[in-house]
Amino acid sequence: MIKSYNLKACFSALKEYDWFAKESDFLEVIEWHNGEGIDIHLSSTRAEQRISITWGEWEAMLALVASISGDEVLSGTSN
Repeated sequence: MIKSYNLKACFSALKEYDWFAKESDFLEVIEWHNGEGIDIHLSSTRAEQRISITWGEWEAMLALVASISGDEVLSGTSN
């Protein structure tokens, strides 16, 4: 049996965010069908990368990046 469904996805050129990005570089995020995580696809001249992570893993990654950058908004500690 074949099932068909729609997925939530966002796409952006990296040039808007990364000084070193080329015109063809992009980032795409797709939410899993079951809603438990996301697939991230980064295509740049440096590398083609894909990662699948749960929302819990995403939260952990944000917390670690916030710890490095000192960004209270990312870490959820801002008032």
